[in-house]
Amino acid sequence: MSFQICRALIKVQQLDKMYMRDPFTQKSIKIPMHYQWFIIAQQEGVLPAFCVFTGLAGFVVLVFFLYQLSMVYTGKTANETFKWSDIKYAIKTGALSTWSAELKKYNQSFNAKKKPMDGGEVKKNRKKMKRKDDVENDDIPLKSIKEIKNIYDNGFFQNLKDWLLPAKL
Repeated sequence: MSFQICRALIKVQQLDKMYMRDPFTQKSIKIPMHYQWFIIAQQEGVLPAFCVFTGLAGFVVLVFFLYQLSMVYTGKTANETFKWSDIKYAIKTGALSTWSAELKKYNQSFNAKKKPMDGGEVKKNRKKMKRKDDVENDDIPLKSIKEIKNIYDNGFFQNLKDWLLPAKL
């Protein structure tokens, strides 16, 4: 918008139709665009600063929008992005080297479209659960973050649809 204002001032003052003498060839040439901008900058002191500010603000908004699209692409929120990087770091440093077979099975077979368990099912499953003392060592080595499925990633287009048209609470 601010650049359009500058262009309008150039048109109103007819700087785009003015000529100047080239200092080297002494020929008459149209005033170059950057000279036109310098003339406007000298006449309107605040306008160039406004142009720079709006240009930088537009750039920041563009970067933020691209960051949002990258999160839609990966199926993560900003908070989850940091959590996934923490998990990746823990695997890299060896702080997280194994995970239980039950957890891996749940993670790999998770389907977001399935109806979540209600309270009754949780109580039934709780009876079947073993105590921490009774659990056998069924840990599976965890070598990379790629082994863990992001259960919220439904593909780019479905993620985009969920982002643009969120479900009602």
